[in-house]
Amino acid sequence: MLRFANSFRIITLVIFLASLIYSYAAIPGDIVWGEGAFFGLVPAVMSKSTFFFTALITCILINLIFIVLIKNYDNKLRLTSGSPINLRIIPAWLHGLAGWLNTFFVLIVFYVGFTNSAEEMKSDNYDVMIFVGPILILLWFFYLPVLLMSKKTN
Repeated sequence: MLRFANSFRIITLVIFLASLIYSYAAIPGDIVWGEGAFFGLVPAVMSKSTFFFTALITCILINLIFIVLIKNYDNKLRLTSGSPINLRIIPAWLHGLAGWLNTFFVLIVFYVGFTNSAEEMKSDNYDVMIFVGPILILLWFFYLPVLLMSKKTN
């Protein structure tokens, strides 16, 4: 499971980078955040290069944090043994969590790209994209106790 989860994290990271480059190319100018214009409020505006580098740095930092957590947990896991629950599954679960966070970042980047693109598209069809990511991450958190209580594999 560890190899699969690590591959999932790396593949979603590559998809994130591709979606970020695609959205950067599709957005004509500044990025408008929020629906404040409909309520008489001024929406936040950001240049597309600022969005690109902010998203890139955020994703890379979060992935680096997960890599450090996984390496530290692997080192501590080597020192402890004899636990009644399956602790060897935690590194794979952390890789999977990083992969689902990358998927959430992909969905956010696509949503921002679609809502700010030069082509006229209805953004109502893409609003569901924002809710899919947190739901998948929440399901992954609920999956952790199931994995921990599974039979211990050596």
